[in-house]
Amino acid sequence: MSTRPAEERAPVPVTSARRKLALEAQGFRHNSFWVGLGKAGRKALLSVGRWKRYAGPHDAIYRRGQNSDFAFVLLDGHVKAVLNADTRHPTMLALRYPGQILGEDEALEVSGTPVRAMTMQPLHRVEGILITRDRFQGFLNQHPTAWPALSRELLTRLNEAEERLGQQASEAANSRLAKALVSLIDYPMAVRLGSSRMAVPLTQAELASWIGASRETVERILRDWRDRDIVATAYRSIVVLRPNDLIRISGLLRHWSVPLNHPSAAPHFVQARARVARRLYPSAIGSRPRPQPVSPIR
Repeated sequence: MSTRPAEERAPVPVTSARRKLALEAQGFRHNSFWVGLGKAGRKALLSVGRWKRYAGPHDAIYRRGQNSDFAFVLLDGHVKAVLNADTRHPTMLALRYPGQILGEDEALEVSGTPVRAMTMQPLHRVEGILITRDRFQGFLNQHPTAWPALSRELLTRLNEAEERLGQQASEAANSRLAKALVSLIDYPMAVRLGSSRMAVPLTQAELASWIGASRETVERILRDWRDRDIVATAYRSIVVLRPNDLIRISGLLRHWSVPLNHPSAAPHFVQARARVARRLYPSAIGSRPRPQPVSPIR
């Protein structure tokens, strides 16, 4: 784990291919800050910020109680927002996806050195743009798409938080857990291969705190899904084996009327998944999935 502050580390070399991919904003979270900037705004932010890489959970972007004021735009990977990160049972509050911004509250402070309210830990290796407070505030004031993009992301986060609260009161825990895992699926790969085979490096306790359920409830649901070969579990990780089933369990396709075992089910199901993907999946924007055979779900 690095002991040097994030803003003091050497920048990561950026290849022209990586820069081009970032500027095109293909595969980023819908309504995220990065997407909302537009290509001109993204190019301007790349010129005033520095490309940074974090190795994993032990290389936190910043920690609760730390004095720092930079912002970080996540371009690759996922980051969890955690309270009590150094305890045996940390509380996971939210997840950040590619295209979203971290640390914007502290970066908007006009004076003094703010104190971080939570710890931001990468699930795995992540990369993005680090920008100091002065440059971030200047960027917001100088580029016409910057404030609207930031406002749109913050509003989206608020709406998602309110929706999660409503789900805790009205939806079953298995549906909430399915939605949480669905949001992490690599959608194009899931459509192409019929299985994401993606390890989610979250503990059952973190999943429980994220969806607002007890750890025992999450353990029971995962045991049932494991028996049905929907997921596989390992130490501190979960592998999604049948994403179609998770989407169905989540209730996201509850208004779809074509029976799953109907001969025309596959193309309809793929189209429906594409609609879901535009809202939930970070990697779905701009993809053109091909129909895949769909097995009946019991």
